[in-house]
Formats: sequence, structure tokens, C-alpha cells
Amino acid sequence: MNENFLNLKTDQKYDTVVLMNTSKWVHLAMGDQGLTTLFEKCSDILEVGGILVLEYPLFESYRKKKSMNSLYRENLEGKITIDPLTFPSLLQYMHLRLLEEFKSNDGRSFKHPIALFEKVEAKSQ
Repeated sequence: MNENFLNLKTDQKYDTVVLMNTSKWVHLAMGDQGLTTLFEKCSDILEVGGILVLEYPLFESYRKKKSMNSLYRENLEGKITIDPLTFPSLLQYMHLRLLEEFKSNDGRSFKHPIALFEKVEAKSQ
């Protein structure tokens, strides 16, 4: 993930955003703040009715990457508190409603859950 995407300023809107094998690496490299910034950016650039396709790993796979470098280890020990299993409820606060979630039942199809979220209108206060 290029930090430039997280700092991107644009008025352009998209129908679909696909994050496959992305959220874990942003989370490991930039902690909870980087992850929430990524999700906020996705929500910002999606049209109302647009779809976010999100593959997200289970937390065990994060721990397996702990030894890859010291930044990941540091972040896992202090800057990562958001469990990937809570991503759907976190995204709800960003106006992204869970439509469907796919999980492998046979252990061979794919390893991580894949979820579809729809961008909904923000409710007026």
C-alpha cells in the first residue's frame, strides 16, 4: 500500500473499491490509525451504492508475520488493537453496510474471509 493513496485528495467517486490482501499489510505497517485511514478513504471515494470488496485475514496470520521485521513486531505489541473480526462493525461507522460475507468451508478455496460492503447515505443528525 502506497501512503500516497492514504493522503490522496480527490473529488472523483468510484463504483467499486477492491482490497485483496491489503488491510493486513496496512495494519501491520501503520497500526490501527493507518487501517482506519484506509477504510475512511475507501468510504470517501465510493459513490453511494458503491461496493467495497474486502478480503481480511484472521489475527493469527498477523502473528505469523511478526518476525518479518521490527516495525511489524512493534506495531503488534502496541499499535494494533483492532481485531480483523471487528472490521464489519468498524466499517458500519464509516457508512459501509455489510451485504455478504464469504468464508471457505473446505479450507482450500481461499484462506481469509471476503466481504462485500455497500456505501450508504450518511444519516442526518
